[in-house]
Amino acid sequence: MAEAVMDRQGLAAVLSAAASGDPRGAPSPPVLIEAGTRFEGTLTFRGSSRIEGEFQGEIAATGRLELADTSRVAGRVEADVIVVAGHFDGELKGRERVEILATAEVTGSVSTARLEAAEGCRVKAKCRTGRSGPASNQSPAPA
Repeated sequence: MAEAVMDRQGLAAVLSAAASGDPRGAPSPPVLIEAGTRFEGTLTFRGSSRIEGEFQGEIAATGRLELADTSRVAGRVEADVIVVAGHFDGELKGRERVEILATAEVTGSVSTARLEAAEGCRVKAKCRTGRSGPASNQSPAPA
């Protein structure tokens, strides 16, 4: 199997196309990294995107990120909503929600306000759920 590596110009074109509209209502978000493609580095985007290939590095997104069942992602990923169907190894931070589907394998750490894990998924990770924010100024209720 041939391995394709996307250069910065190709990635810039894909990111530009993905950012041209908000595809949240679309059945499937635009694909940033196709199956058979490998990318190392840093990605940032707004809106919804999907990774079907291999990625190593850091992703910082505002919106939704889907890691397809064919994906292999390692590194640090942060987005509003993250849906994992493939392999992930590293630090996963979903500001609103992380969904781990039945085909997923997750190792490392998961931090999110809401975690959904399907029956059959494999998770070997430190998980932290709930909203984190400034400490409350209210005193605890008397016992």
